[in-house]
Amino acid sequence: KQLSARRLKIASGPRKQYVDVKLDNGVLFVKEKIDREQICGRTLTCLLSLDAMLENPLSLYQVEVEIIDVNDNAPMFPKKQIRLEIPELSTPGTRFPLE
Repeated sequence: KQLSARRLKIASGPRKQYVDVKLDNGVLFVKEKIDREQICGRTLTCLLSLDAMLENPLSLYQVEVEIIDVNDNAPMFPKKQIRLEIPELSTPGTRFPLE
């Protein structure tokens, strides 16, 4: 009830407003379909930055929502076949780029 009385507003800047808050219970909910690759590209972490504003008294909060990837796109590789030469003495955790 306090969120409604203080007229909570969520702003996401120039981006689409992907999330909003239900004023009666304070639950953050998804308003628009979120495509992680479209928003953040190939970065490891994807954060959606929001500003929350309350009135009476005026309070501003910066909120970050982490967008977790769901494997909704089939993997794509630049070549159909890649030949990797992995030495037998390679230690566990050694990385071999596929590009």
